[in-house]
Amino acid sequence: MMRTWVLCLGLPLLLACNPSGDNQGSAEPADSAATLAELSNERVLAVVNGELVTEPMLAMHALRRSGTELDQLSADDQETLLLELVELTMIAQDAQQQELDHDPMVRARIENMQRALMAQAALQELRAAPVSDAELEAVYEEQYADRTTTEYHARHILVDDAARARDLIRRLDEGADFVELAQLHSTGPGAAQGGDLGWFTPEQMVPPFGEAAAGLSVGEHSAEPVKTQFGWHVIRLEDRRERQPPSPQAIHEQLEQQVLRQRMEQYVKSLRQEADVQLYRSAPED
Repeated sequence: MMRTWVLCLGLPLLLACNPSGDNQGSAEPADSAATLAELSNERVLAVVNGELVTEPMLAMHALRRSGTELDQLSADDQETLLLELVELTMIAQDAQQQELDHDPMVRARIENMQRALMAQAALQELRAAPVSDAELEAVYEEQYADRTTTEYHARHILVDDAARARDLIRRLDEGADFVELAQLHSTGPGAAQGGDLGWFTPEQMVPPFGEAAAGLSVGEHSAEPVKTQFGWHVIRLEDRRERQPPSPQAIHEQLEQQVLRQRMEQYVKSLRQEADVQLYRSAPED
């Protein structure tokens, strides 16, 4: 009778129905369901032994089960999910009658899930608050304004041992062409293009390579092989340039994310400062 009663709701779902005109055997009379609906701020889809099943509950169940918003599902799929939710409610009610919620591990899981959901809701509320122009400007001034970046354009020859690298340096000192040596001997990326690495900042390279490239003058090659985890490098600096910071408009989305991250960090920091926390890493003594 319960399943028939729920099925009669259909979708769009009604607040209450009585298909047979007889409430005998149903968990809650139709007029009682309507009364509960009036007391709730949420749309009631079913009443299971006096417990409401609301539209937001169905929407969350749909997301959990299918990863899809409720209004994107067909009426049949919504109906199936509603029946699942009704059955879950009945099972949960029976578990409570068996006092399974008194089990320490069950209580801990319920408590942890509730705390995680509430924390997530609080952080989502912070993220939902509009980001002001003043906040964006403050982050930009702090992290980007008046900060130029030096970029380097270099070539390299990568070989397996220091002796080969030193021999290549000797040949370069004698006037050999760097591009030709790279094409013939380099095992690194861009060998076919004469070892060309394009433009980069030192931070984008492994530290020994980035530091060595930044220490060269334009047109100069390294006097000693540079060792990295990839092998032994001979580096030639082709050019260098100063790159101006990006405009606020160009990195608007990035600035927004940084504002939101700072907002959440400050929020958690303020909670820590105000909270009364006592940690018991071992059992407290009586």
